[in-house]
Amino acid sequence: FDNGVMDPSFDIDGRKEVNLPEFTFMGGISALSDGSIVVATSIGQSQGGSEFNVRKFKSNGSLDPTFGFNGETDINLNESCLATGLAIQSDGKILVGGMAGLGDGEDYSIARLHANGLLDNSFGNNGIAKNLDSSGDHCANTLALQADGKLLIGGFTPYGLATMARYITASANGANENTVFVSELSVSPNPAVGATTMARFTLAENATVHLEIYDMAGHLMSITSRQLQKGPQNEPISVADLPAGVYMLHVRSMEYFSTKAFVKAE
Repeated sequence: FDNGVMDPSFDIDGRKEVNLPEFTFMGGISALSDGSIVVATSIGQSQGGSEFNVRKFKSNGSLDPTFGFNGETDINLNESCLATGLAIQSDGKILVGGMAGLGDGEDYSIARLHANGLLDNSFGNNGIAKNLDSSGDHCANTLALQADGKLLIGGFTPYGLATMARYITASANGANENTVFVSELSVSPNPAVGATTMARFTLAENATVHLEIYDMAGHLMSITSRQLQKGPQNEPISVADLPAGVYMLHVRSMEYFSTKAFVKAE
């Protein structure tokens, strides 16, 4: 085999181009052990975009529909932002780093996703650690994981100084993510009719459980938290305010979660 040539088994001719509606900047890329690829981008930079975008591709270059919502996840930082790095923790969670507040006190911003592309609400503030500093700009352009799991992010200031910061992650402080878990998740009836449907699942331990509903664009539509006892569960979820369409039910207990698609009928 020749070295230094594009791999024809990837997409069509070794290259993959994704058509997005606005200017896109790719800020990070990482390969997983199964050959799949995760990339971090920033969408709409020429218009002051406010989202990190993460996509997962199969080893052949096609989008992985099991990741996020049809292969991608948008992370809204509510500030003009730029993703400049991506790293994969040893537990499979995905860290996306960059900066937010462009032109108005830039500083480091990091988001963490579960391996399936859903935002990890146990990290930072609902999945995002955003440290805006109006007194000085800190522009991020690289990140890396230490051997102990802590995250380093670095860059520069407009005044010619190199700058870096270090963040603690769950894999660095020894959190046991499988102590409490949800299994056998189903939604019934599905399609959901009327104002309520039921989430059925089994809980291994007593725990606070969060029932989250997302639309297919990844927007959180509702969240309900309940303290439940271990064993089989039959929990009502309100769908009265949802328009007809396809949704994802995300049942989360501590660091473990399970998801199920369901349809809201007309």
